[in-house]
Amino acid sequence: MTDLMTDRYGTHRPVQRVTLIAVSAIVGLVALTWLGWAAWFQATPDVASSLASYDVIDAHSVDATIELRIRSATVTGSCLLRAYAADHTVVGEMTFAVPQGRGKDVTVKKSVRTERKATSLELIGCTTPHQNRPR
Repeated sequence: MTDLMTDRYGTHRPVQRVTLIAVSAIVGLVALTWLGWAAWFQATPDVASSLASYDVIDAHSVDATIELRIRSATVTGSCLLRAYAADHTVVGEMTFAVPQGRGKDVTVKKSVRTERKATSLELIGCTTPHQNRPR
């Protein structure tokens, strides 16, 4: 009976099984390495920013306090603030440079000039030559 089964279905090929397991392990290791690198790269941006507070001073200015987390003292970049009116139109924008040579955590105060009264202010984020997505 074993010869009939062997003739019909063939025998096990241990070389193919070992090769398949080895290739699967290598592909899995490469995928996990890439996933770890991508997670680390996205979790440690050159500059991360957050809007701590803003105050509408009058019809033509808004004061903002921005908190920056800068990876190193040599990072160069820019941040964008945008002021909106009650009808959600943009009434003012300001781009400012990331301060260099300072500590890792920096608080920056800026005043945005507006063309009419703003009701809100948004920090779009900061970018660097190696960080295209604002953060």
